Amino acid sequence: MAGTFSNKRMLVKQGKFEQARLSIERAIDLSSYLRTIQPRAYSDFYSNLAFIDLKQDRLEDAAAHYKMSLDVFENFALTHFRLADTLIKLGKVDEAKAHLRRAFEIAEIKKNDKLAADILHMLDSLNEKK
Repeated sequence: MAGTFSNKRMLVKQGKFEQARLSIERAIDLSSYLRTIQPRAYSDFYSNLAFIDLKQDRLEDAAAHYKMSLDVFENFALTHFRLADTLIKLGKVDEAKAHLRRAFEIAEIKKNDKLAADILHMLDSLNEKK
């Protein structure tokens, strides 16, 4: 599956978003068993779809895919952070703040100081806009 992932990455770099999307969706269909045995790996498929959505300026779809990723594996700070950033762009600031707070909790537990600092910075900038 690693070769398939690098193929998807190359397709995205080449701007072949629909091919990459179809490749990821096929991987989701073929790898549903991962959902229970390796939920973190399975959730990455949805995060990758969200990334493609963002490249195509499909913010609503990106938010939906990030949420699907979190439905599979809730304890991933970076996905909460990226979802929050997408929600801010959609004007859903309160929902974004909730995901930033959750991302911060996870980042602190995982001792990811850089991400925790980025999260606090984003929360501070949102609070300043009030």
